[in-house]
Amino acid sequence: GYLLLGPYLGNLKILWGITSWPSYQTQQICTLPLPFNNFNFVFLPIDNGGAHTFGIVNKTLSSVTVGTNGDTFNSIFWLDIGI
Repeated sequence: GYLLLGPYLGNLKILWGITSWPSYQTQQICTLPLPFNNFNFVFLPIDNGGAHTFGIVNKTLSSVTVGTNGDTFNSIFWLDIGI
């Protein structure tokens, strides 16, 4: 989903979603529901059940590649903020 805050609030976009993650992969691409126009500020991955270590491998205006240490899980929830 997404929330668009408009020109009076700097065209800030708040995006969220869930990305399936096969347990054998150490990286996964999270495709955003809307691309950002200028900058992707903050991407927060949230595991759906336990404590795992995540790192951002690559971040563009329309997707974020997230890496992990190889823990097993099925999906991640995420929140992204940008303009």
